[in-house]
Amino acid sequence: MDATSVVQRAVTATAAQAGPGTWGIACSGGVDSLVLAHAAATALGTSGVVVVHVDHGLQPGSHDVANGLQRWCEVNTLACAIRRVRVPDGPSLEAQARAVRYGALHQVATEYGLPFVATAHNAGDQAETVLMRLIRGTGPAGLVGMRQQRGPLLRPLLRVPRSVIAEYAQLHALPVWHDPMNADQRFFRVRVRTHLLPMLQAENPQLERALGQLAEQMGQWQNVIDNGAELGVLPWLQAVAKSAAPAVLTQAWGQALTSANVPVTAAAHRALHALLAVRPDGTHHIDIPGGAVELRYGYIHLASPTQQPTLPNLDVQCETPWQIRTRQPGDVMQPIRLAGRHRKLSDLFIDAKVPRALRAHARLVVAAADPSQILWAEHLGPAWGSAIVVTLTQPKA
Repeated sequence: MDATSVVQRAVTATAAQAGPGTWGIACSGGVDSLVLAHAAATALGTSGVVVVHVDHGLQPGSHDVANGLQRWCEVNTLACAIRRVRVPDGPSLEAQARAVRYGALHQVATEYGLPFVATAHNAGDQAETVLMRLIRGTGPAGLVGMRQQRGPLLRPLLRVPRSVIAEYAQLHALPVWHDPMNADQRFFRVRVRTHLLPMLQAENPQLERALGQLAEQMGQWQNVIDNGAELGVLPWLQAVAKSAAPAVLTQAWGQALTSANVPVTAAAHRALHALLAVRPDGTHHIDIPGGAVELRYGYIHLASPTQQPTLPNLDVQCETPWQIRTRQPGDVMQPIRLAGRHRKLSDLFIDAKVPRALRAHARLVVAAADPSQILWAEHLGPAWGSAIVVTLTQPKA
């Protein structure tokens, strides 16, 4: 199959999967993104594409590149949005540039009402990403690499080799700009591309394809784990069943931390495994950076250590004078289920599997004449023989 057919099929397949809508094409003017813009305009029609160029101002003559791309768009009757940004100082120029670039792409998508933004990452970029993560150290999720679609972000060329993209550009005489940063050996990705990958490809000429297949297979694995984790998470408690498979549990825990805006750190995962190492009875608590975790009768719960529970109001109707107090050491009660026999209140809470945090705030309705006589206990209900009705109502906001 010739290069034009390969690229066009990749774009058409992505469009069919993503659904209808105008694409924003992130275009630097380099070979990959220019090929994507040309192929997308052919597949979707010129009215279905907005070429978006972000000028970082990091290279001399960058304005000339932007102006040249705009002229190319005008000749091909394509809408073109140019955004000039400033890259802030930071430990990683690549990371800072990427952040402002994606911020600008998001702004253009909002401004033009674009449901999708496509980037020109290809099979070579995918192989580099997986290899870089392996070198730096990663888990199974890191081997997924880049997704072909993640929400509104599309990568139609992710399975297309660089050689095919270069051939396409040559066949269609595209005015490609060669970014000097792609040869700058200060950048880790450039060193991987120019030195490490060629050495490894000498051992396996199909390495780019092999790493791409690994990423796809790990993506399928990740989907299964994510689906299992979503089933294992109880959103109202951020709880995960202890009996879940380890990979599902770890993923669900990461989702719970992310949902609560708590950093997903090694310390958080150590806390999780420490809790799972203890017996499942009772309540066990460990603080983590930005939050706290508890094991409550076999379930993992996530909470803020400073979070105060919102207590419902108590509407008490009782034939005898009463008052409300909190629990005290040595409290005993005659619950209905024991038919009048006394038992320590702390033991009754444990039997009822009331979490420790709730026990601390539990309120008691006691006889005004004898405050040691418990008529009703929160989470347990009325005492044996008590003529009392307590209704719990949520406080008004």
